[in-house]
Amino acid sequence: MNKRLLWARIFSFSVIGLIFVSQNHYPANSGFVFFLKSLGFVLLVAAGIGRIWSAAHIAGSKNVRIVQEGPYSISRNPLYFFSFLGFIGGGLAFGSLLIAVLLLLVFLLTHGPTILKEEQFLRDKFGDEFRAFEASTPRFFPAFWKLKNPEQACFNPAAFNKAVREATLIILSFGLITLIDAAHTQGWLPVLFRVF
Repeated sequence: MNKRLLWARIFSFSVIGLIFVSQNHYPANSGFVFFLKSLGFVLLVAAGIGRIWSAAHIAGSKNVRIVQEGPYSISRNPLYFFSFLGFIGGGLAFGSLLIAVLLLLVFLLTHGPTILKEEQFLRDKFGDEFRAFEASTPRFFPAFWKLKNPEQACFNPAAFNKAVREATLIILSFGLITLIDAAHTQGWLPVLFRVF
């Protein structure tokens, strides 16, 4: 394991550990906390649905051809973009801007280099075809107005089913976060830190 990946994992587990021993600083009945948690839930649902949508277009085609339809017509990395929404959504669902920012850093540490490495692999493998795709499609943040859907799409059911399971876990993470928060409130888990 390289040092970057090792430090990314250490940082990731530290943030997860912080979630288990901290609670947000705001009063439980605060409108701001309700807003953060609601936004977090929406982002987690969007992350799950977006990953399913992306998987439907790439399942069975990854590294075989340059997928340029559906979500791949608006972003070169829609799976990672929707994961990004999930990371931020998880922090906000906890009711904490700090946790959201820390999870954003985890995402950048773990996914940023991967995106660059995968794009170099595709550039080497597909050459000018991938360079044309790069020139017309944003790397990360979607250009929704560029959406092009095919009339039909084929996909690998096993890969798609795996994506559905992963997306379901992303959405269900809101319930786990809510249980952790309730365990802090009831005193079942220690609250060592108050985070904003």
